[in-house]
Amino acid sequence: MKINSLVLHGSTPPLYEHWVAGLVDQARKNPFFGDPIICINAWNEWAEGAYLEPDQHYGSAYLNATGRAATGFERGIGDGRILLIGHDAFPSGAQTLLLAIGKQLRARHGTQILFVLLEGGAMLEDYRSFAQVEILPPGQKATRERLAVLYREGFTTALVNSAASSALAPDLHDVGIAFTLLQHELPSLLRQRGLLAPLKEARALARETIVPSVVLTPTLTSESTPIILPQGLYSPIAFSAQTRRQMRTRLGLNAHDRLVVGVGYADMRKGFDLFLQLWQRLQSPTAMRSHHAVPVTHFLWLGDIDPGLREGLQLDIDYAISCGTFHMPGRIKDIAPYLCAADVFALTSREDPYPSVALEALACGLPCCAFAGTGGIPELLTQINQDGVIEHGVSSLGDLSSMARLIAVAARKSLARPDAERRKVSRAMAGRFSFSDYVSALHGYLLPDLPRISIVVPSYNYGQYLASRLASIFSQQLPVFEIIVLDDASDDDSIAVAERTSAECRRDIRIIGARQRSGSVFRQWHKAVDLARGEWIWIAEADDLSEPAQLSTLFDALRQASNAVMAFCDSRSIDEQGVTLANSYKPYCAESCGNLLNADGCYSGQEFIRRALSERNLILNVSSAVFARKPLQAALRRCAHELKAFSIAGDWRLYVELLDQPGVELVYVAEPLNIHRRHSQSATHRLDLQKHLAEIIAVQDEIAKRFGNPCEMRDRQHAYRRTLIRQFGLAPQPVAVEREFALTSP
Repeated sequence: MKINSLVLHGSTPPLYEHWVAGLVDQARKNPFFGDPIICINAWNEWAEGAYLEPDQHYGSAYLNATGRAATGFERGIGDGRILLIGHDAFPSGAQTLLLAIGKQLRARHGTQILFVLLEGGAMLEDYRSFAQVEILPPGQKATRERLAVLYREGFTTALVNSAASSALAPDLHDVGIAFTLLQHELPSLLRQRGLLAPLKEARALARETIVPSVVLTPTLTSESTPIILPQGLYSPIAFSAQTRRQMRTRLGLNAHDRLVVGVGYADMRKGFDLFLQLWQRLQSPTAMRSHHAVPVTHFLWLGDIDPGLREGLQLDIDYAISCGTFHMPGRIKDIAPYLCAADVFALTSREDPYPSVALEALACGLPCCAFAGTGGIPELLTQINQDGVIEHGVSSLGDLSSMARLIAVAARKSLARPDAERRKVSRAMAGRFSFSDYVSALHGYLLPDLPRISIVVPSYNYGQYLASRLASIFSQQLPVFEIIVLDDASDDDSIAVAERTSAECRRDIRIIGARQRSGSVFRQWHKAVDLARGEWIWIAEADDLSEPAQLSTLFDALRQASNAVMAFCDSRSIDEQGVTLANSYKPYCAESCGNLLNADGCYSGQEFIRRALSERNLILNVSSAVFARKPLQAALRRCAHELKAFSIAGDWRLYVELLDQPGVELVYVAEPLNIHRRHSQSATHRLDLQKHLAEIIAVQDEIAKRFGNPCEMRDRQHAYRRTLIRQFGLAPQPVAVEREFALTSP
């Protein structure tokens, strides 16, 4: 029996990662004979519960967490860390929304998040399974001290998720954490819960206030200018005809029966009593007494019920259930099958700002009926009605006769609608309520100074390298806007590798395949800039790698050059197996430009062409560079015809086109943060040597022509040509006839 043993219960990959990151920090501060070392005595000690080996529950999550902590992932300076503030972990709408926002920030942008809750609740483990959670009661000295520590760790901005969370706003403000306030609550709830005063103070301190609908703006002071941003659909949902048939069979409905669904915590605010009264109005005595297949209208409510309301309505509820047409299965985690089975969604709330369940119903292709003036959904339904696809119903609050008629008409039309038409409506509505776009917009408000970076990974048959490439992208310290994998009709398992790596790392990527191979790197680049939506683009080739600090370092440098259209860093090179070939390209570059690239620098575009690009291409790997997307797009279009003739030197030609513009700048970082893989499959190794030389001559001539054919430049160019002719083993050529190698466009 061991004495003084320690058992840590409730371990999750995020908590483990946080612990290992702390050990890494300690090891770096206290190196062992010059090296920072930590020892984790765990691989497959299953009996002791100490193991890193992949399992069925977490997969490779613990190994991935170890890698991120060891490489410094998510621990850069000023790297966009965000606190997500919630009032508690009760399983309800605002709490579920906050968790979904956190997941999307991490998955889409790679943002490091930390949840701060004012109280606990049943969803606490859901939060903890995804990220670190701290419970900090507002207004306490210990809370402010902890927030100050988090600020020093890089959490300089926060999202306050609701008016109920606004009590923490003064504490955030006191320690210098800027915050954005989301307000979901309507006036009566604010008054009922005593939130008007803390909300007013929070609005005054917030950087901005965001509401999901214009109907919430009257709750703000006349001095406030809220941002209206509908929240989107955080639970992906789609109509399935097969699921519909299965669920209706399970509920005992025949093909002609109509099903009306309501969802939520059944209390007076949600209007459960009104839902019950609507059931009473829509029951046909004839249908209830008949033993034949007469259409019947069923009502179904998903969600727990308020105990007080249940007590008051118990007799009515018991009677309704006994009739066989009123169903209360309770709180259901997955409501999609019930929405597929339904014919109409009834939002009977007396007050409901912008309930996500209504968006889910719309995304399932359902017509919706709601009471006017109760929140943002009635206004949304009115807007959608203008499209004329499905008619949604909006009735005056309390007018049950009108609401019953609207539900009956909507249910009848919905039941007659073909499955194919409903699927089409479902897809259209799901696209309208993009949660990804909503969170990206929030990300922009929370981190207004963060560049919007699109990462595009062009790939052709690089499945063997793609997992490592994506891992190095996911490990970047700087959050990004989007990641796109652009596959050029690969014959290998590239797409499967990309999908698997994305799932294992819990990161969202967009995979775009092709039916037919383009056969051109530069066509892929052109496609990349057209698809990307960021202000900046990183063309991260699929066989290369990068250090975690590559993006953050490049963009730190770019902040000091307002006119820069690109930035690049030094590279180290590796072979096909990942063995280092060279620690830097500086010695090679020095052959052409001396010590120019031995230190960081900012250059005008034309100066850099003259000093570093006129003889040979010293931007040796596109993966080392980031580009301002629109200038790169314009440069690609200007020289698109010429690029068709290039197999190897087209990137050099493109850089010249990009940089030879008035007033533009280039930034260089001397640290080798890019890892360039050189192998036999690369275009450089496959190209005919004479064609290679011809491409180099063509770009040299283009540069010389642009700069007036200066003698000093031409001498250096000709000297380099002679060097290549000797290196390639080609027949020696006098300078006068080197033009025989010139490239001609087809």
